[in-house]
Amino acid sequence: MSIREELVNLLTPLISSENYELVELQYRREKEGWVLRIFIDKPGGLTLDDCTKMSEKIGRFLDEKNIIPQRYILEVSSPGLDRPLKKESDFQKFSGRLVKINLYAPMEGERHFLGRLLGIEEGKVKLGISETEIISIPLENIACARLEVEI
Repeated sequence: MSIREELVNLLTPLISSENYELVELQYRREKEGWVLRIFIDKPGGLTLDDCTKMSEKIGRFLDEKNIIPQRYILEVSSPGLDRPLKKESDFQKFSGRLVKINLYAPMEGERHFLGRLLGIEEGKVKLGISETEIISIPLENIACARLEVEI
């Protein structure tokens, strides 16, 4: 099991117990050193105080567990308005929103789609490309899906 997977397994219950959702966890080497970047969310959105509170709680927890062997920078933040969609529940929760989806392998000659999210059924994301065209994209073919900001 990778450190990233171990961190997800350890931190998900901690974050959930505080009524937040772990949206994404990144652990990678960057030019300033190792960075552990954690994106959390809650209904109604996050405040700076939420991020500060969870950063302190996660930092203490990780210090106690001592599972990261090297020095690292911890960042806890909101996933932003263009939040990534990762889990099946994300595709259900944000049904009706405009999304941008990039695929691993092309479908109908395309790898990039923009459309209205219509939910997910049997592992296939339903996307309204136009008023008359709906496509079904297998979840395992989605490399990246993000909400689009609508103004």
